[in-house]
Amino acid sequence: MRQLLVRSFPLLALLAPLAAHAADPTGAADVFDVPARDPGILLHLEHRGPSGAKPKKPQPVLLVHGNFFPASSTFGVELPGGSMLAALADAGLSAYTLDLRGYGGSTRPAFMKAPIGPYVPFATVDEAQADIASALAFIAEREGVARVSLVGWSWGAALVGQFAGEHPEKVDKLVLYAPGWLKKQPPPPEPPAGNYRTLDRAASRARVLNGVPADRVEEIHPTEWFERWWQQNLQRDADGAQRTPPVVRAPSGVTHAGDDTWSKGIPAWAPEKVRASTLVVVGEWDRNTPVDDARNVHARLKRAASRELLIVPEATHFIVLEKSRGVLLGALTRFLTPSRKK
Repeated sequence: MRQLLVRSFPLLALLAPLAAHAADPTGAADVFDVPARDPGILLHLEHRGPSGAKPKKPQPVLLVHGNFFPASSTFGVELPGGSMLAALADAGLSAYTLDLRGYGGSTRPAFMKAPIGPYVPFATVDEAQADIASALAFIAEREGVARVSLVGWSWGAALVGQFAGEHPEKVDKLVLYAPGWLKKQPPPPEPPAGNYRTLDRAASRARVLNGVPADRVEEIHPTEWFERWWQQNLQRDADGAQRTPPVVRAPSGVTHAGDDTWSKGIPAWAPEKVRASTLVVVGEWDRNTPVDDARNVHARLKRAASRELLIVPEATHFIVLEKSRGVLLGALTRFLTPSRKK
């Protein structure tokens, strides 16, 4: 397990204007602090490029996380078969993770250091869309390309799906991993969200195991794998790690957005607008975004250049951390590599 260290370096104009860059001391990844649309906010990107015989111009791909855990920890944790970031790089892609503002290694608001208080808009859908746009602009300039592929997980799937629909000229291929959709029975209303949320180890473990049969926990999601991932989360949340018990923190913009859309029977985005070739992936046992959600999204991708649906057997919302992760990584590399282009 490697800890990626972000340090203050002079701005490197040859790589990208205004983006601070540091190399992981292990040589495994590059780390970038990219300015967001709003002053004072830096976005944490981690990058792995192809090793060995590199393509002349590897196709870049950006990975966007869900509503709680950052992309850098979830897609960067080394488990059997490697991290998702490494798997995509090994397949010849130039792979990046993005931590949206308020998550992981990106800038957090000052109120997240204090006790939880009343809701304050931060990491809203509009701001998340702006963060994706900033990250894509940086990647496109650094890589010398016009289009970047996008992978979104859970809330991130809605975000990248919306972005792809509104900016088709900027997106090459699209992966929607565990996308949500309207439920036949709307969920009961929840208490008003605070200005941020926390999860300790026990709550995180319960969240990860949702849908895993009790007698198959160690087979599906070994405790050792969970511990590696949990430590990765704490490494990217130094303030949360110092609390008793240690917690991972996340802003509440996504919760407020859900109150205004999904809970009222209003879709948060329109799959019908997507034009990029799209792969939809969901776990058979996913209770957060069930298989019916993925089928609904897939059916609405009527304007996509192509569309595929993969239901991963014996897998939950957290396929990337489970025994079936190889199926997910294989599907992504197959779909995203340039050899699939017609």
